[in-house]
Amino acid sequence: MMRTIRGALLLHDTPHRIALGTACGVFCSPLPMFGQMVLGMILARAFGGNVVASIPWTWISNPFTTPFIWYGGYRLGMVITPGDWPLISFQRLNKIVEKFGNLSIADGFASGYAVVVEIFVPLLIGTVVVGLIWGAISYFIALRWVIILQARRTARNAHWRRPPVIEPCTIVDEEKMRRPTTTRIEKTTSTE
Repeated sequence: MMRTIRGALLLHDTPHRIALGTACGVFCSPLPMFGQMVLGMILARAFGGNVVASIPWTWISNPFTTPFIWYGGYRLGMVITPGDWPLISFQRLNKIVEKFGNLSIADGFASGYAVVVEIFVPLLIGTVVVGLIWGAISYFIALRWVIILQARRTARNAHWRRPPVIEPCTIVDEEKMRRPTTTRIEKTTSTE
């Protein structure tokens, strides 16, 4: 994973474009959706960032980190979203699952929609705020790291570059430069 991230920071592009691609990938990583990597690539392309640099940063959310990121985003969304949002706990989730077991399919979809909305709205708003904060911070960190790593690469590869060839200068007499030169064209006539 670290090799991939280092490779994304060492792309042959400007530091701004690489940092912008990184910020787009980091922004998409906490979002509660499938296809975060594709969305990160689309955002990087839309904002003029490096598309390849956005890819590894969407992998921040994985099966081990997603529950913590989503729960934190959900709690933040409950605080900043207007309205009365009930806290989802494991006991409440068990009751919801038991309730769905006793419902018909049509009633299950109707009840499921209401439950999903009351969970998803604060979760989405909270994770968007988290993504914006992480993305802004990651832009500046990535920009600094890209500048440092590109300077190291340039210094390391400097011995491979040829020194510029400096041609010797010739001193030109100023008087010769001022005097107009006349070229004499001789007419040759041929007589037969």
